[in-house]
Amino acid sequence: MRWDDIHKCREWMAELAIERHFEIKLNKNESYRYSGKCKAEGCPWRFYIRRVPHSITMQCNVVEGEHNCCFDKQKETNKMAKASWIAKVIEKKMRMHYRSFRTRDVMSIIWRKHQLRIKYWQAWKAKGLALEMVHGNYEESYAKVAEFCRQILKVNPGSIAAYSRDETYK
Repeated sequence: MRWDDIHKCREWMAELAIERHFEIKLNKNESYRYSGKCKAEGCPWRFYIRRVPHSITMQCNVVEGEHNCCFDKQKETNKMAKASWIAKVIEKKMRMHYRSFRTRDVMSIIWRKHQLRIKYWQAWKAKGLALEMVHGNYEESYAKVAEFCRQILKVNPGSIAAYSRDETYK
C-alpha cells in the first residue's frame, strides 16, 4: 500500500482505526517513518511504514499479526478522532447549513455516521475548522483588501477606494 505523503498516510490510518473501532499506539511518528500497534492488550497487530528512498511517497512495508481484539464495537470513544478529522467529515454539511449549524449538530452527525461520542469542545473546535474550510480565515481575507481596492480603481476610474491598517491589533 502506498500514499502520496506522510500526511495522507496518517489520515488513512486514523480513518481505518475509527471505522474498525480500535486505537493505535504509535511507536514512531516521524516524517520518514510511521509505525505502531493496536492499543488493545494482547492484540499482536502491528504496522511499519517507511518513506520510499528519494521520494516523499510512503509505503507500508510490514503488517504483522491479525487483530484478535474483536474490534470493540461497544467502545464509544476513539482518540484517533481528532478535530481536523471531524471537520473533514462535517465539511459538506457545513457548506449547506453553515448559518444554522450548531456544535450539538456536529456531535450528532459523528454519532450517526461513526457511532463515536465526542466531547463538546472537540466538536466546537471541529466546527470552527470546518467553517474555515468553507469560508477561509480572516488573515487571508484581510490580506486581499489592498488588491480589491486596486481592482476597484482600475475598473472604475475616478472612484475612491482606500483602506487603513492598524498594526497594534493583529
